[in-house]
Amino acid sequence: MIIALAIAAALGGMLVLLLISASADTTLFARHTPLLIGMNALAALVLLGLVVTQLRRLRRDWRQGVFGARLKSRLLLMLALMAVLPGVLLYAVSMQFAMKSIDSWFDVRVEAALDGGLDLGRGIFDAMQADLLAKGRSMAFDLAELPAPGAVLLNRLREQAGVHSATLISASGQVVANSSGDLRGLLPALPDMALLRKARLGPGFARVEGDAAAGFVVRALIPVGAHRLD
Repeated sequence: MIIALAIAAALGGMLVLLLISASADTTLFARHTPLLIGMNALAALVLLGLVVTQLRRLRRDWRQGVFGARLKSRLLLMLALMAVLPGVLLYAVSMQFAMKSIDSWFDVRVEAALDGGLDLGRGIFDAMQADLLAKGRSMAFDLAELPAPGAVLLNRLREQAGVHSATLISASGQVVANSSGDLRGLLPALPDMALLRKARLGPGFARVEGDAAAGFVVRALIPVGAHRLD
């Protein structure tokens, strides 16, 4: 028994030292996590063995009517209640406090962080739309000065503005000229007649299309004299 107690005390001291070292250096804790778990399991087994051994001896003394066995049983019961009940109460209070703290943290901080992220994303998209509108209106002003703007001028203006693609569309929705930074030279998705009418009745507009999976694209539709710039 004395040897087992000495082993348990030694393991406990080692665990305390490891805990102090781990609290000072998180990388050390992460690196020695399996060792800590194994040592805790070994210490728990040693203590469990001590408890089982003492309970077996107490049971044997009780059956044999050894003097002091009943008193020892009562003391054991009192000590168990004194150790278990406060531990259970402390565990319950700690768990309730931890759960409420985590819930309140997620309710307030995470929600605020998510709202901040959404506001930042909206701000970025708004800035991109405003920038594209400004560039598109500058291109539209230059294109409107020519009686029949073509693909060469459109390509030069697109490169100067730094936009990915630009397309001249007639009022009927037909492509007049197209310029794209894509080497494949594919036409972008053309707006429908409702969007053309909306742009024709105002100074133009920009909007964000697409989704997170396929990617987002900012498009602007601006009137250019008898043509439309997409």
